[in-house]
Amino acid sequence: MIEREKFGLRISAEVERVPKEVIEKLKEYDTGLLCDGMLNSGAMHSCIKPLIPGKVIVGTAITVKLPIGDSMVISKAMDIAQEGDIVVVDAHGTTDNAVIGDIKYLTCKLKGIAGIVVDGAVRDIKGMREFEFPVFAKALTCRSSSKNNPGEINIPISCGGITVRPGDIIFADDEGVVVVPPEYLDEIIENVEKKKVVATRMRQEAREGQYVTGKFIEQMKKYGYKD
Repeated sequence: MIEREKFGLRISAEVERVPKEVIEKLKEYDTGLLCDGMLNSGAMHSCIKPLIPGKVIVGTAITVKLPIGDSMVISKAMDIAQEGDIVVVDAHGTTDNAVIGDIKYLTCKLKGIAGIVVDGAVRDIKGMREFEFPVFAKALTCRSSSKNNPGEINIPISCGGITVRPGDIIFADDEGVVVVPPEYLDEIIENVEKKKVVATRMRQEAREGQYVTGKFIEQMKKYGYKD
């Protein structure tokens, strides 16, 4: 009989990370381009927002699933995370309790963790700003969480309405958070590069006063529009 880890206690340190040069390549883009390249999929709910504007993070997901109102296992996730990783926390979208605060921000910063994404609440915005540590979350609250119950690390979770697997690529900026499946990365990058070419052409058309593009006119003609 094969023994399995108990449900609710699954913790793994094994994560397949994409090469660093791939992460650096993705930093040339933004969440909007990536969403376009993924056919408008992969974006977390808009309620997951940057708490320090102007921060951009790209890295491998270390996933965490918490019991409601408890955050004990986050310390272990931080221990597992490597430099450049992003800790992604499924706190079930509840905002009554903060699941992380300034001491952990400092620990993550010193360890080189790229950032944290939380489908829930955090606190200690002052420390976050002091350490200039990127956090994307649903809310701020002053109320802390308990640390009495186990959680799970590096299993598939739900964060901001999107499934996040350990090893997925997280890209977050002022406009939101996008989850990129690494097995489709080549296809997504190809799509993004095509979108960049189109966007460059459209900007040039706008500069030349061509506010209504040929494509738009062709589409409108289907409805009887005459130019």
